Amino acid sequence: SQCQYGIASIAIAIAIAIAIAIAIAIAIAIAIAIAIAIVIGIL
Repeated sequence: SQCQYGIASIAIAIAIAIAIAIAIAIAIAIAIAIAIAIVIGIL
């Protein structure tokens, strides 16, 4: 029972970490897209 709870908590922690990583990746992609748009706008 305790072992199953431990595995579940680890799985949840991994899922949260993946979600955060995806969110950061999306934020970086948006920032790059905005930067490119600004550069194109200047040029």
